Amino acid sequence: KTTHYICNRSGVVRSKGGKSKVVTRYCTSFLKAKIFHNGEVSVKFCGEHVGHNVSAALLPLTEADRQSIGHYLNLGLDVPVVLRIIRKQYTDANHRLYWTSAADVRNARKSLSLQPGRLHEDDMQSLSLRYELGVQEDGFRKFEAPTPGNGGSFRVIIITPDQIELIKRYSYRGISIDDTHCTTRYELKLATMMVVDDYGRGLPAAFLLANKMGKEESGLLFEEVKRVDNSFEPRYFLSDDTMSFWNGFRAVFPKAHTTKLLCSWHCQKAVFDKLSSCFGGKSDERRRKLGGWIKTMFTQSNKVEWHKAKCMLLTLLAEYRREHRGCANFDDYFRRYYLSRQEEWAPYNRTAAIANTTMVSERWHRTLKYTLLNRSSNRRADELVQILISAIPAIAREHIVQDERGIIEGKFRAKENIARHRRAVEEAKNVQLTRLKNGEWTIASFTSPEKLYIITVLRCECESKQMHCSLCGVCPMYVSCSCADAVKSGISCKHAHAWALNYDACDNEESVNRDTPCCDEDVSVIEGSGEEAVIEGLEEVVSLSDKRKELVTELQELVDRLSFSWNTRLAVDENRIASLMRTRDLLLQAADEELGALHKPVLIPRRECPKRGRKVLTKQNPVRRMKTQHMQSECAAEYTGNIVADELNICVLCDDTQPPLEDPEDEPIMEGADILWWSCTSCRAWVHRDCMQCRDCPVCDGVFEPTG
Repeated sequence: KTTHYICNRSGVVRSKGGKSKVVTRYCTSFLKAKIFHNGEVSVKFCGEHVGHNVSAALLPLTEADRQSIGHYLNLGLDVPVVLRIIRKQYTDANHRLYWTSAADVRNARKSLSLQPGRLHEDDMQSLSLRYELGVQEDGFRKFEAPTPGNGGSFRVIIITPDQIELIKRYSYRGISIDDTHCTTRYELKLATMMVVDDYGRGLPAAFLLANKMGKEESGLLFEEVKRVDNSFEPRYFLSDDTMSFWNGFRAVFPKAHTTKLLCSWHCQKAVFDKLSSCFGGKSDERRRKLGGWIKTMFTQSNKVEWHKAKCMLLTLLAEYRREHRGCANFDDYFRRYYLSRQEEWAPYNRTAAIANTTMVSERWHRTLKYTLLNRSSNRRADELVQILISAIPAIAREHIVQDERGIIEGKFRAKENIARHRRAVEEAKNVQLTRLKNGEWTIASFTSPEKLYIITVLRCECESKQMHCSLCGVCPMYVSCSCADAVKSGISCKHAHAWALNYDACDNEESVNRDTPCCDEDVSVIEGSGEEAVIEGLEEVVSLSDKRKELVTELQELVDRLSFSWNTRLAVDENRIASLMRTRDLLLQAADEELGALHKPVLIPRRECPKRGRKVLTKQNPVRRMKTQHMQSECAAEYTGNIVADELNICVLCDDTQPPLEDPEDEPIMEGADILWWSCTSCRAWVHRDCMQCRDCPVCDGVFEPTG
């Protein structure tokens, strides 16, 4: 057998619309091999090339080269990562893999069939074949192929066995559902139902991929959820301002006792955008006041204080609408779209919700698009489905590693609780705590002591204590504060941490009943079990840790004061130089005691750098942060403690200055008529006598009494 090889750069060009590797008609390089029956091989060749440059860049990939690339693809690495590894490994320009491109990696992946989930060249056929296989681990619950012609009625519902366990374990607390686009090359939307675990981390529990997202499509998703978990009844249903998901849920679960919540961020954005369009410039004082009280309504978790802020806002709107047309437009808009459904977005109605915004879903969308899809929106549909299916065990394993090793990275709420606990420890000297009644306390602001915040303590019903603060054990769900920071779900504000650290030492009245604990410090100890010593040891460690943090904060404050003095006192004389030298000697002595032989490193680290290397470079410096706060001061929340109840003329039942009229033509007659007002004996809320159906106050536990 004789085989004749010629140079791949020579020959006749047969154009196929692209660039050809053939650059010359003839080249002297050849190889002629003869293979005989006895196994001998005779080779004749010429290694000299004529008419072109000699380079390995245009050689085809050999089978060994493709296997080298496939080794890294089998590890699950992306094309860019594999390309970086290959280029780092092969540094000889005479080797073909030195000239590897991303197209070579993709072609090798295709030739080696290393594309999991791709069962056909057409992605729709591939999904159909995968659905027909019926592999249980894939979690295909429903597949409807697109209609020929317009591509309509395309639906894919995926709930893997791991997701079924997530639904059964965590869905009772609540769910967050949202959709996103630009995940495939088609006009498809991906809806994800999210649940939250014991640490507040979002977990995707079900997927719906469809060309449109309406009541029918979401209803199909919840029908499949009902099939895998017949007892599915979340306490809260969180979504953006759309009714398609909620209507689909209600169609499948009409008797579920589920509270519908709107995303606070989307509601705030819509309200403030409308406020900006109704008022011209940012310098308008009316716009600033209205914006402040609107901000208070979105950040006030105490029901009584929230209704005070609402009545104050409506009082201002009633005053301003007579003199400003834009104010009248905003008043009508706010009453129509938000005041009529205040229970869906008011913070006091979501203190135990899984989240305050749909950022649980948005974070998953970001992870999907930026990490799993590698910022590519030109994916095949079957490739997206494969990524979704494989993402669930990867996320579960990541969480297991975090939990077993005690890693706090990735546990955002735990980190925020620790930061606020640290602030409460630093402000221990400024804590002014007063007990009002059973389950209700007041605490003074750390920065403005004249401001008082209300702390409400309820019985903790958490099945898992993982979301509690690991240092003081305060529950973020059932210990709420009226400050703006307490509105964040799963995160206790610094005042709640201060309450947990100091409520036993309150001098005004006896401490909270220990039978209704809301923090992990209330632990019953069994005699002779050895648990008492363990708990005492933990309390001692926590106490020493808090003391260390307090001292470090005090030392840092002293260093900052000294630095400010050194930089601002510019007068130079002998006394000043002597004073600085004495200070230097004292600091050197302190450095020797603290650092030993390491107190003079070659390179001194920046003071603001943490121990670990992960530093956010985009963090604002203090000066820029102060400028930003000054620019955004028009949206700062107002303090409800300054509200004088007698200045409010809004009924908490009808949200208006006068009772609703049966006939609108009677309005001129009612302008001069006397209106009977009643007031709550507890919260001082006002109500029209004509609006009352009973004397019980809907805001608090008080009753309405006539004002005279």
